[in-house]
Amino acid sequence: KIRMALTLHYIDKDEFSSSSHSLEALMLLPQSMVSSGKLAGSRGFSIGELLKKANLPSGYASTGYAIALDGIATLPIPLDELLQGLVVYQDRSSKQLATGRAGGPLRLCFPDGVAMQPSVCGKTEREPVTLKGVCRLVIYTVEGVRKITHDLDRSGSRIMKHMNEDHAASLLAYAAHYGRLHGVAAVATGLEPRGYQLRVTMPDGSSTTRFVAFPRPLHRASDVRAVSVEMHHTAFAALGIRYKLAHGFYSDAARHAMGGLKKELAQTTVRQITLGIITGTLAVAMAYFTIRRRIR
Repeated sequence: KIRMALTLHYIDKDEFSSSSHSLEALMLLPQSMVSSGKLAGSRGFSIGELLKKANLPSGYASTGYAIALDGIATLPIPLDELLQGLVVYQDRSSKQLATGRAGGPLRLCFPDGVAMQPSVCGKTEREPVTLKGVCRLVIYTVEGVRKITHDLDRSGSRIMKHMNEDHAASLLAYAAHYGRLHGVAAVATGLEPRGYQLRVTMPDGSSTTRFVAFPRPLHRASDVRAVSVEMHHTAFAALGIRYKLAHGFYSDAARHAMGGLKKELAQTTVRQITLGIITGTLAVAMAYFTIRRRIR
């Protein structure tokens, strides 16, 4: 069985495409070597070569970001810098990059001075991006970024209000599973194409912020619902039955199911009333015309 190691997403205004690539196929790309830093001597392929293999029109692209297996995502990276990135799969001894501390099976890195961002480990210093366990690369065109940003500007406040009021337990589970923060409350304070910005209240009363990336990219604002539901089930499944019982997973599921049932019953009642009115009106009209014909 061939296991897909990396998925590449390309998002334009009216186009959303994805292609998955096995480690075996990726290892056939022209090889490059890391020249400096902790990974010096390691080997991999450039993102530029990956885009060529996928036949993506990189000339129209604007920016991109990467997502790791553990849900961590980089900040957006300008395309001219993203193309300088290397995805490493072999260590300096030519062995396949191990998972865990080594960051395999694929690890994204950049040369000195390129793709400078705060460390994903929480450090404040800016340094070249290095992302262990990278599994997705997301490429946006200028129009693609403009479209999704415009959509979220219009609907983001409504979506966050809904999540904060009706799905607070989901946000808290996102913080625990994806953000590694076990708090007592979580509120969505920001929403962007990459994910949610959360403010998490800790057991000692302090609060901290944590960005939680979507496991897959958005093409339109309406995608937020499906992705959020997916994250809800993934987070609670990973956190286990004790967490589910302590945080109302089953009671919330029952409440939302009852809410959906009531909505469906209400819609059915409205349909029945409407049909009754139409049927009654037609009956009265038919009776009226029958009486008129008899009078004549």
